[in-house]
Amino acid sequence: MRRYTVWVVLLLVILTVGCALEDSPVTVKEKVPDIRVTATNIEKGFSLSEGAYASGTYTLTNYGDADGYATVSFKGDVSGTQTQQTILVRAQTSTTNNIRLDITTDDTRVVVRVINQRKA
Repeated sequence: MRRYTVWVVLLLVILTVGCALEDSPVTVKEKVPDIRVTATNIEKGFSLSEGAYASGTYTLTNYGDADGYATVSFKGDVSGTQTQQTILVRAQTSTTNNIRLDITTDDTRVVVRVINQRKA
């Protein structure tokens, strides 16, 4: 009789552990974009017909596991003149884009940064 009691207790322990494992929550890592400005080449210019402007290229790289949209801000450092673009960047890729921005002659540089990103 004692032998059967040990087997019954052992069986109950195994079943209890099995149930506990099935009910445990499973953590799933959500795929998200991780988009950053990785290169810029922007030059200032001036013409009588257009005034002061900045133009050039910038590169966005998505280090994340999901495609994403990045809202990129371009801002003159002194005047605060600003424009934005929203760009799709596929997961684990880079994209190079053009920009042209009206600035003032007081601006010494254009600040380029990602201000928002979301999953595509």
